[in-house]
Amino acid sequence: MKTLKCDLCAVKPMKKLILSGTILLLLSGCAATNVTPPVNNNQTSQTTTPSPIPAQTQSYKNSEYNFQFDYPATYASIDANYGNLENKIAQVQISSTAYPKTNFGDAAFTVSEATAKSLDECLTMNEPEGGAVFKASTTINGVTFYTTTGNGAGAGNYYETKNYRTLASSECFEIVETIHTSNIANYDPGTVTEIDKTPIWTELDNILSTFNFTP
Repeated sequence: MKTLKCDLCAVKPMKKLILSGTILLLLSGCAATNVTPPVNNNQTSQTTTPSPIPAQTQSYKNSEYNFQFDYPATYASIDANYGNLENKIAQVQISSTAYPKTNFGDAAFTVSEATAKSLDECLTMNEPEGGAVFKASTTINGVTFYTTTGNGAGAGNYYETKNYRTLASSECFEIVETIHTSNIANYDPGTVTEIDKTPIWTELDNILSTFNFTP
C-alpha cells in the first residue's frame, strides 16, 4: 500500500516561537494514512489459486473391501467414473462450481479393484492412458503401492492422473487422483483464467495419506 504524502509534514524551523499545540495539530493532520488503490476493472488475473484445504473432513468407510479414507467436506461422494480397474468402488469429487470463471473441470479421488493372480498381473492390467508402467513405489500407512502418472485428452478436455496400485489378498486395488481441465483457448478471451493445479494436487495427496486398509 502506498503512503499518502503531505507537504505540511515537512515543517521547516521557524525563527518565531510557535505554540506546541499548533505544531501538534499540524503534525496530526499529516499522519501517515493507508490509501486503498483504485480498482482497475480492466485488469485480469492469469492464475487462480484454489482456497486452502478446509479443516472440516468426512470419512469414507467400505466394509466390503475393508478400507477407509478421509476427505474435505467440500468434496462430494459420487458414483465412480474415473479409475482403470473393472470394479469402480468409490469416488469423492469437487466440481467446477468450486472455482468459477476458470478452466477447471473437476478433481477426484477414486478407488477401483479387480481380481489378480499376482502383483505383476495387477500392475500390467488396464494401464493408465498415457502412463508409463508401474515401477516406482511408495508406502502409504505401512502398505507398498506402485505408482505412475497418466494423461488423456479429448474434445478440448485434459485429464492428468497420479495412479497407485497394490495387491492385497488376490485383489488388485488402484487409487487414482485426477484433475480435469479444459482448453482455455476454447473460451472467449478474458472470460476465464488458468487454474493453479498445485493446491488441488495437495488436497488429493492429503486424502491419499489417510487411506488405510482396515481389519
